[in-house]
Amino acid sequence: MGHGPVMVPQGRSIVVVHDDLERYHDEQLKITMADGTGAMTDIRRGFADISEGQVRYRTAGEGDPPLVMFHMSPSSSQHLEPLIARLGNSRSVFAPDTLGNGHSCRPQPADPTLEYFAEAHLRALDALGIDRFDAYGAHTGAKIGLELAITHPDRVRKMILDAVSVRSSAAADELLAGIQPVEVEDDGTHLMKAWHMVRDSYLFFPWWKHTAEAKRDLGLPETQAPHQEVLEMLASIRTYHLSYRAAIIHPNQERLP
Repeated sequence: MGHGPVMVPQGRSIVVVHDDLERYHDEQLKITMADGTGAMTDIRRGFADISEGQVRYRTAGEGDPPLVMFHMSPSSSQHLEPLIARLGNSRSVFAPDTLGNGHSCRPQPADPTLEYFAEAHLRALDALGIDRFDAYGAHTGAKIGLELAITHPDRVRKMILDAVSVRSSAAADELLAGIQPVEVEDDGTHLMKAWHMVRDSYLFFPWWKHTAEAKRDLGLPETQAPHQEVLEMLASIRTYHLSYRAAIIHPNQERLP
């Protein structure tokens, strides 16, 4: 999860930078639960076949061009559900789980790059018959979307970058030291580790640094929200770190044209 906006050149793609995604999601979740106007659409789930296995996605709405949404780390498309439901009222929306996250298959390389994750998403979109699309990406997802826009400008029409980050080497090293796989233990301690990872990410950045300096002012959402996130985390607890680490070391600023 990143901090601070990054200025990027604006060309054919539309780029908007936002820096308070978790707060917005919490607000939208409350709106979704309270809204009785019929403005929300039902979210469906499916799987797209690629060579590594299957990519799980959430989808809502109808109409072209589709909007493809790429989630943050450590997370899955579940974190985007409030936005999927609201935006699906006016267009078709697809939100895949990045490989190694949620219920998507694990990546094939032992040390995958961000370019690999972007190409895997594109292969999943090919399997779904999605050609040209608008894109939204948050944090890790913003870097994946940016890479797709750079390498496949014929596929990405417009784009929103949400909290894409550029870090110093020291800040990157600090994050890399803490983002590690969680082993499944016979005493169940991995269940508590998953809970604290999710819950504490609302309170501190990074989640394991419980200091005044690292404290965030988001506050905790209602318990059901982190509960659902933990269920997604447990499905990929041994592989969630792969895309997260790839995003941290990816030179996205250098990749800009």
